[in-house]
Amino acid sequence: MPTRALRIVILLTLLFNVVASALEVDEHRWSFDGKTVPGRFNLLSILVSERGPKAFDGEISLVETRGGGSTVGAPMVQKIYVTPGTSRWVQFVPFVVGDYEWSVRWGKGEKASIVLDPPGMGAPATVLLIDTGSVGGSETRLRAFPADLFPTSVAATDALDQVAIDHSPRWDAPRREAFMDWVRRGGVVHLIRGPSGHPAFEGELAPLNTTLPRERMGSGMIVRHDVTRADCSASFLKDAGFPPREKADANTQTSHVYWGFDQGILKGLAALTKPKVAWWLLYLLTIAYLVIIGPVHYKWSRSVDYRIAIGGFLGTVAVFAIAFIIAGRRGSGETQTVHSVALARSLSAGRWDTMQWISAFATSGDYYHFTHASPTSYYSASNDMEAVNGKIYGGKEGHFDVDIPLYSSRPFFHRGVLSGPDWSVQLIESEPSRIVLQPGVSFPQGPTEIWIRRGDRMIQMRKDGDLLKADFNTSTGVNEFFNQGSRNQYQYDWNNRGLKPEEAFRPVLANYLSDIDGVQHRFTMRPLAKDQLQLYVYDKAPPSFSMKGEGFDGESGWVLYVQDLFK
Repeated sequence: MPTRALRIVILLTLLFNVVASALEVDEHRWSFDGKTVPGRFNLLSILVSERGPKAFDGEISLVETRGGGSTVGAPMVQKIYVTPGTSRWVQFVPFVVGDYEWSVRWGKGEKASIVLDPPGMGAPATVLLIDTGSVGGSETRLRAFPADLFPTSVAATDALDQVAIDHSPRWDAPRREAFMDWVRRGGVVHLIRGPSGHPAFEGELAPLNTTLPRERMGSGMIVRHDVTRADCSASFLKDAGFPPREKADANTQTSHVYWGFDQGILKGLAALTKPKVAWWLLYLLTIAYLVIIGPVHYKWSRSVDYRIAIGGFLGTVAVFAIAFIIAGRRGSGETQTVHSVALARSLSAGRWDTMQWISAFATSGDYYHFTHASPTSYYSASNDMEAVNGKIYGGKEGHFDVDIPLYSSRPFFHRGVLSGPDWSVQLIESEPSRIVLQPGVSFPQGPTEIWIRRGDRMIQMRKDGDLLKADFNTSTGVNEFFNQGSRNQYQYDWNNRGLKPEEAFRPVLANYLSDIDGVQHRFTMRPLAKDQLQLYVYDKAPPSFSMKGEGFDGESGWVLYVQDLFK
């Protein structure tokens, strides 16, 4: 008997060990330097390990929490597989609103979740890219970031400004493309000496090889320094003309005309498709129902058989129930509607690094599957009030699955690289009193706004035949261009009357530039180079930017295109 009991104990122990999984979070890294950029998508790297006897094969999710542990927005989910005794990095790209708490969950119960330290707030980072596989290493003066954690899409690099590098990273194709896209979008790469001298790059990274002190690549810059990582500090980069960016406090002396931009624009887009309920008809039906079901039925029921009276009562209730349903189901033209506003920064050959603010209005309550034509997509249903019933799968073939109740809107964010018009705009002349551009055949035919920035001046462009020419009568300082009102007109108007997307040019551009008096999150910006112009075109969005979802066949979208031009 003792032998049998022992066998049972051993069997139960083995059975428990087979099903047990002990996934743990060992480390997490916010962004590139430990600080997140508010109002942007930020990288979050989490190191998980499996210490149990069974592999973990399931979902791990990231959720934002507020006071009391209440969840807001929709969880970001990834499916992972971790074998026993091993660890791996998992990366999320959440939209960060402020220094709130985030939790990682991988099962039920307290032992299957952990609360992360709230992210600190900062400006886009300047870091030293290091090879964690190398042995040893000299002293570093900049915040180090492991090369193998570099994201697989430029859409996850909003919080990165400059990189110092003394080796050639061993990256896969997606990371090489993401890095080069980041440089061409405006990133700065500082080449410094490693143990074997300056790094030599191959393949897609070969354009980084330069013997010049400075060489432009797209909107970015390759800078060569004759120093090692021990001497490459923030002060050294500042003396070289590339000071790290800093977070600036909001200017309380200036009208906050762009305060609360992100939530304001989402609420404004949602307000465009409020259900058009015929309240007068509902009130009339309510009065008629009370009269018929009350005194009319009472008087009638006294003169007929009780069974007929009961049938009449039930029939009246059924008829009015149907009438209320029909009267209440009156939405925005009885169609599923999508409104969007986007910011698109030029990469190359018709590829645009895009941030979109979207509101999807549904006439049928359902669980919807939303995607975009981007190889890698990140979504956020960031909400400052409540949890959202849905799941976000970011990364390659990323998508957003969400429940939308009958006749209601679901606002959310999307980040990705989308295909759009290939402008091929050429700078013909750039003189103190004359700017002439030659737009390509894909340039918008009738954009709402065309402006160009030179130094600290904003100048409107006008079409003159096949050319674009500057209208210097409209020249104004950058801050004067944006701060033309004395109240928070955009937030107030959008929340109360609905956003007119054609009016969103200035707010979207102010949010992009980030150093404008009146924006909520201010960061120092690198000034435009003397040979640099920045073109801003506001137009209706192309079909290739549209969200895809069952029943959503069209989208009313606007986009602000940003393109750098050089002499």
